[in-house]
Amino acid sequence: MSETSMDASTPPPERHPPTLRELFLTFLRLGATAFGGPAMLPVVRALVVERKGWMDEAAFRSGVALCQAVPGATVMQVASYVGLRLRGTPGMLAGFFGFTLPAFLLITLLSAMYWKNRELPAIMAAFIGLKAVTVALMVSGLLDFGKRYLRMGMDWVIGAGVCGLTLLGVHPIVPVLAAAAAGVVVYRDGDAAPTIQPGGGPGAAPRPNKQGTLAALRGLLAGLAGVAVALAVLAALRPDLFALAVSMLRTDLVAFGGALAALPVMRHEVVHLRGWMSDAAFLDGVAIGQVTPGPIILTAAFIGWRVDGLVGSVVAGLAIFTPSLFFMLGAERLVARIEHSRIYRRAVRATLAGFTGLLGYLAITVAQALPPTPLPAVIGVAAFAALRAGVDVLYVVGAGALASWLLA
Repeated sequence: MSETSMDASTPPPERHPPTLRELFLTFLRLGATAFGGPAMLPVVRALVVERKGWMDEAAFRSGVALCQAVPGATVMQVASYVGLRLRGTPGMLAGFFGFTLPAFLLITLLSAMYWKNRELPAIMAAFIGLKAVTVALMVSGLLDFGKRYLRMGMDWVIGAGVCGLTLLGVHPIVPVLAAAAAGVVVYRDGDAAPTIQPGGGPGAAPRPNKQGTLAALRGLLAGLAGVAVALAVLAALRPDLFALAVSMLRTDLVAFGGALAALPVMRHEVVHLRGWMSDAAFLDGVAIGQVTPGPIILTAAFIGWRVDGLVGSVVAGLAIFTPSLFFMLGAERLVARIEHSRIYRRAVRATLAGFTGLLGYLAITVAQALPPTPLPAVIGVAAFAALRAGVDVLYVVGAGALASWLLA
C-alpha cells in the first residue's frame, strides 16, 4: 500500500487539548500585537481554528456570539472563552492573563511616565494630537455602533434619550438600565434576533444539564465570595483602593457592546463622581489606551496609577475585568437557557441602542476638552478620514502625535 493511500484511509490523529502553559503563551503572543480591537477576531480565529485546530468553525462562531452577548471587551472575552472550553476555569484564566498581560504592563509603564512628566512641553504637544485622534476614534466608533444597533425608529429614540439624560448629568448607568426596561415593553418578538448560534465539534459548549449547572453555580458562588472578601479587606484597610475597585467593577458590569461602550461610564466615575483627574487627563489616558495593544478598557490601569501607583494599577486592572470573567463562567450554561427569552433579547437590544447614545455623549464632551485652536481640529478631521478609509489605527495615532509635536 502506498503512502498516499495510507494517508487517505487513515483518520487524522486525535488532537489533545493544549496545556495551560501552551494556552498562556499562545495568547501572550497574540496579546502583544492585539491592536485594533475587534479587528483581531479574524487573527484569533485563524490561530484557534486553522493553525491549532483547537475548535471547529461552528464552535468558534458560537463562542464569538456568546462573547458579544455579555459585557466586556469582545476579543479578551474570546481568549477567555477558548481557554474555558478547552481547559475549564484554569484555561479561562490562562487565556485571559496571557492576552491582557502585555497591554497591562505597557500601559502601566506609560502611565508612570505620563504622571511624572506630563508637564513637559514636548509631552503636552504630543498629547494634543493624541486627544484629537481619540475624538476621531470615538466618532468613528459612534458611526459603526449606529450602523449596527440603530436599525429602526425606536432604537434612535432610546439612543437619543440615553444621550440626552447623560448630558443633563444623570449617571450613565441609570439611563442604560431604564433603556433595558423600556426595551422589554416597546420591542416586539421579531425586533431582536437570537444572539447565540448553536455550535458543535471540538471545543463546543456542552448541553446544559442539572449536575453541570449546579457545579457551575457552586463555582460562581465561591468566586463571588472571594471577590466579596477582597473588597471587604480593601474597605477596611484602603478605602481609596476600595472606591477604585468598585468604580471599575461598575464600569465593566454594564460594558455591553464591547470595551468602547464602557468609556462613558468610566469617565463619569473617574472625573465627575470621584474627581481623580480632569477631563483632559482622562482623555490622555484613553489616548494611551489606544497606542497600546489589548482592549481600550485597560485605561483602568492609567486611572489606578493616578490613585496609588503600581498597586492602584493592579487593583484597577483586575477589577475592570472581574464582572466579564464571571459572566463568561456563567454564560456557557446560563445564556444557553435564556437566549430565547423574549425579555432577555429585547433588553439586550435596547441596551446596545442606549450605549450608542452614550458614545454620542462621550464624543460631544471629550471634543469640548480639546484646546480651542485650529491644530486639534485639523488633526481630528484628518484622523477621522484616515480611519474611515481603513488606515490602521496604530498608524493614525502615531501620525497624530507626531504632527502635533512638530506643529505645536
